[in-house]
Amino acid sequence: MNTARKGIIGESFAKIDLIKRGLYPHKPELDDDGVDFIVEMKPEKIAKGLYTKGKTFTLQVKYRTTYDSTDSVVFDIKKTRADWVALVHEIEQPNGLSSAVVMYVKNKRYNKRWQISMRIGNKSNDKQRKLIHDWQDYINPKF
Repeated sequence: MNTARKGIIGESFAKIDLIKRGLYPHKPELDDDGVDFIVEMKPEKIAKGLYTKGKTFTLQVKYRTTYDSTDSVVFDIKKTRADWVALVHEIEQPNGLSSAVVMYVKNKRYNKRWQISMRIGNKSNDKQRKLIHDWQDYINPKF
């Protein structure tokens, strides 16, 4: 599968997940340094007829379908200025269909390349795998 197709699939899964969370993803006018979406949070009601201003943040989407030798998924993030990174992985089901897992990581390394490994599936207590993160810790972000 070519990179453009992977990008479209990853962005579609992330956009669906954001909409389910009540967020509003918009394509930026210019794709600046890896920003795929500008995401708007809906205003919160603070009193009768009064709402807070909706907050926005930027999002980069990474999509992977393959596993590495430790049965985890490695996401390579290249110099992005986005506030958050959405990590999208498809899990093949026994019936031939697939399910998408969308995880969110706060970008703490602006304009630097970094990687993150996610364990998809069973948790492991293997002490040699300290740098492998559990995917369930990243599915309910606090934007």
